Amino acid sequence: MIDYNLVLYFGIGLIVFGFVLFLVAIHFERKAEIELFKQEQLDKAFRKAQVKKWTKKEIIYVWNKCYGEDLAKEYSGFISQLERTK
Repeated sequence: MIDYNLVLYFGIGLIVFGFVLFLVAIHFERKAEIELFKQEQLDKAFRKAQVKKWTKKEIIYVWNKCYGEDLAKEYSGFISQLERTK
């Protein structure tokens, strides 16, 4: 015979598992949005630096002041791109 309690627990388990997967997906989506925002800000800073001809030191200082991150450490590709444009 069918044990209905087992079917009930299995269904509840699937619902909880689906909800947890949903939360994980939302977490990774938000993480990607944050990274995209940072990349857009880097692009904006790079374009502004090209127009104003800011020095590398000024760009690093402003980025650190705004976001509290070490630009040279976390975005070394951006710094090398700045060095090539001079």
